[in-house]
Amino acid sequence: VIVSLPINSAFKKFSKIAGPAKQLEGWMARCACVRDACFAAESQELTQVSTAHVQAGEPAPDPDLAPSPAAGPSRAPATSDDEGETALSGSQGPDPEEPVVAVVYGEAHYALPRVVRLLTDTDLQEPVLRGLVLGAGGLTESTSRAACSALVGQLRGDTELQVAVCAHLVTLCGPEYPRLTVPTLNTLAVLLNAGMVPETEADTVVTATFAAVNKCKDPSRYRAAVRVLCGCVQFAGAVRRRAVGTLLQLLGHHYPVVRQFTAQSLYVRLVQEDGAVDLGENTVQVEQMDEVLEVLTVTPWGGDKDKIVQGRLQLYKSLQMPLPKALKEVAPG
Repeated sequence: VIVSLPINSAFKKFSKIAGPAKQLEGWMARCACVRDACFAAESQELTQVSTAHVQAGEPAPDPDLAPSPAAGPSRAPATSDDEGETALSGSQGPDPEEPVVAVVYGEAHYALPRVVRLLTDTDLQEPVLRGLVLGAGGLTESTSRAACSALVGQLRGDTELQVAVCAHLVTLCGPEYPRLTVPTLNTLAVLLNAGMVPETEADTVVTATFAAVNKCKDPSRYRAAVRVLCGCVQFAGAVRRRAVGTLLQLLGHHYPVVRQFTAQSLYVRLVQEDGAVDLGENTVQVEQMDEVLEVLTVTPWGGDKDKIVQGRLQLYKSLQMPLPKALKEVAPG
């Protein structure tokens, strides 16, 4: 569905309905930024399409005759809803000279690549990311795929923007945004797998992830956190040590589903490591890594607690990591 909205008329209607103009001054300024960015993007795309047709020896497309996503700004025919809005505002209809922005709703693969361009505006980064994480870390596969692809494409090659986005995502993992925690963790996992998280930000990501699941009772949040921690294993040294240490703790979680998912995810991640593994304070050789992978495979992480304890003790021994207090109490000798 293509909805063509005269921007200036929309602002006038919004002002009449929502209240005095002084209360809307801040929002109007931000809406103006969004309007200008969207209109510039649509105009640029229309120019590129027209240029391509001219170079091919074809007539340039008419946006009024072909209101498609590739055609850029266009005006939709009036409907009964438009007439109702006109009557509400007391005007005689939209001014034909006003700029019109074509917005395609329901087409994530078309809309989201244009939305992510607003991340270059520092004032709009946080509100844009709040919306993107709901798409990238949500449950709808098509929207998630489109949001992730758009976000990764915008971040590729821009280290400064990657740092800024990671900082905002870490903030969204906090207790102030409980509804966004799981989608944000899922988004961080996607960025880690795509190599869009700078190593300088990895330690902060591990800290925020651990805090997000501390005293948590939501299995879905644990699964999202495990994906992030496994993604942080790619960074050698202290970051990898902290990530692996947190994953080993989750292998002793009282939820069987959390233990099983953690073991499977950690196995898949460690298989990708070739040769010795640098854990910062020590280096795990290939022979010990083979033992770790075997323990992760054969231990019944959803069953007998005694076997789970034995499996965890063997993992800590093979990885040469200190035992947590709870395991020290049950460790033999």
